[in-house]
Formats: sequence, C-alpha cells, structure tokens
Amino acid sequence: MDLWRISVSTTSEAADAVSVALEEVGAVAVEIEDRAEWERKLHEPKFGEWVWEKDFAELKEGALVHGYFEYLSKTFPQTMDDSIESRLECVRLSGLDVGSLSYAWTEVLSESYLHTWKADYHAINVSSQMTIIPSWEQGKTPLIDGHTYLLIDPGVAFGTGTHQTTLLCLQALESLVRKDMMVLDIGTGTGILAIAAAKLGAKKVIAVDVDEVAVRVARENARLNEVDERIDLFCSDLLHNVPKQGYRIITANLLADLVLRVLPDLDEYIIPGGVVLFSGIVMSQVERIVKAMEEAQFVDVSVQYLDDWAVISGCKKG
Repeated sequence: MDLWRISVSTTSEAADAVSVALEEVGAVAVEIEDRAEWERKLHEPKFGEWVWEKDFAELKEGALVHGYFEYLSKTFPQTMDDSIESRLECVRLSGLDVGSLSYAWTEVLSESYLHTWKADYHAINVSSQMTIIPSWEQGKTPLIDGHTYLLIDPGVAFGTGTHQTTLLCLQALESLVRKDMMVLDIGTGTGILAIAAAKLGAKKVIAVDVDEVAVRVARENARLNEVDERIDLFCSDLLHNVPKQGYRIITANLLADLVLRVLPDLDEYIIPGGVVLFSGIVMSQVERIVKAMEEAQFVDVSVQYLDDWAVISGCKKG
C-alpha cells in the first residue's frame, strides 16, 4: 500500500519522545534520522557502513522523525493535524529540548520506502565478538566460530537494532549473561536484546511489548535465530502480565517516564544481586533516573554513554 509520511524536525534528545507521539496517533512505522549517528558513520564507520554528507544535510536541528500512515485519502494530512499538534504539545511540555517540532507531509510509495531503508542497512559489529546481520543479508557475511550473530528483520514498524542505547545494552549483556540465568526484556521491539541474551547462554528469556506487531516481529526473529524455544514472547503493558520468576537480568529499553513508572515494581521480579539495564535515556534525564534507582535500593549504579545517549545499570541490593 502507499503511505503518507510526516517528517518532524526536532533534536536528538527529543527524537524518541516524538516517535512515541506519532505512534500514539496511529503511525504504522516510525523512522529516526539522527545527525549524531550520521556523523559517527561518516567519521568512524563500522563494518558495512557507508554514508555521504548529503545524507544528513536536511537534519538542521539534530534529528528528523518520520512517521508513516496508511494512505486513507488525499486529504488525510488535514484530518490529522489537530491530533499531531496535540501530541507534539505534550512533547513540548515534557521538559526535553525539543527544537521547533515543525513538520511536513509527503506521499510515499511503500515499495520504494522498503527498498530504500533495506539498501542502507547492512551488517554491523557490536563488538569484536558480536555482529548484527539483517535477515536479507544472511549468507553474505563470512561466519567465524565462537562469534555471536544476531539475525534481525526489523519489519515495517521497527528499528534496525543499531541505535546507540541498543548497542550499549548488547555490549553490557555480553559481559553479564551466563548459562542458566533468567532474563526479562521489557519493551522488546524487534526482540534483539532477548535474542542476544538467549544466544549468550541464558536459560530462559521472558520478552514483552505492549504492541502486538512488535511481538509478532520479535517472535519471527527468535525463530530466525533458532532460540525461540528459550524465549517466551507476549503482549504486556510493562510488567502487567509478566510472571514473577526471579530474574537475574532485566533489560528495559524505554523512555524515561516509563522507566520511572516501572522501577518501583521491579523489587518483586529481580533477585538480590540481579542487574537491571535501562536504555533509551538521553543525557539530560540521567541524573533523575540514577536518583530513582538509588532510592529503589539499587547499588553500584553506573552510566555508559554513546553520543547523547546513555545506558544505566544497577545491582539490586541483597
């Protein structure tokens, strides 16, 4: 089907919040172009990455967030403007540096959209021991014994798994996951963190997302990686449907407000000495999250940064 695309100009700090706002008004797909990431690719390219400066020439304020909507009518943008403005106003009031939040609508052929982002997404090294491979490039990358490969098909509605905080989480999981561990992944998206935990040896992974499409995409990715028997995937609004099984590691790739909402309840799910990893956190929100973790009796709280993003980890006092 053909699509309508809205492109919102904002800052890197507010890009995730704008993405959520567009999803809340019905976007079937969301895509973020972040100037910091483009510049990193230009000056410090990783395996399989190639970029021209023209690729980020339009990112005047730091980021463009594209939301894709079904092509219901020629006048669809006019019917959506009030809802868009209302949700963006909530982002303005969130305390983030949001930039102008100016936006424009364009018509997009869905086939051309899918081919364009697939052409730009290639294998990427997470570390010397882990590589993300898009499902359509399976077989093109030489495999090395003992290396961890994550086959990920983002699907129409989800990211590639190479966002800064996702990369930091994957690197942290490499050092934390051991055999026979129970792992919980809240807001699993494509399932990339859950799949990594399973491939690194976790005995069982519970992975949840509020979006049914996300769960379906994650389930297919788990099957592609042959770890579906060790990952239980289902819909849940945060911890609402999650069994209390004593998790050794909990990952949560969520916006700061959702982190603060879920944090007080984690005591019933994580074992003493267990580790929580919060990602999706911008630099300006780190202090608030760290303080809340310490109040919730997490110790050894630490922060790892990549560009303007952070992953915060802490150990449950026991």
